[in-house]
Amino acid sequence: MNGNVTFDSLPSAIEELAGKVDYIINLLGTKIEKREEIPKYLNTEKALAHLKNIGFSMSKSKLSNSLL
Repeated sequence: MNGNVTFDSLPSAIEELAGKVDYIINLLGTKIEKREEIPKYLNTEKALAHLKNIGFSMSKSKLSNSLL
């Protein structure tokens, strides 16, 4: 979905957004079975690897910007 949603593209934009919301809800609802597997402190590379491992891949710059 780009930033230019038109009247004609609104239904598909809403459908895409609803799919992303469902994905986020599923991520948040996922139960962590073994909390000890999540390290208490991570450097950037280990944080990125952990996020990728749980299915939430992102770039180093996106992670850095989200921490500001």
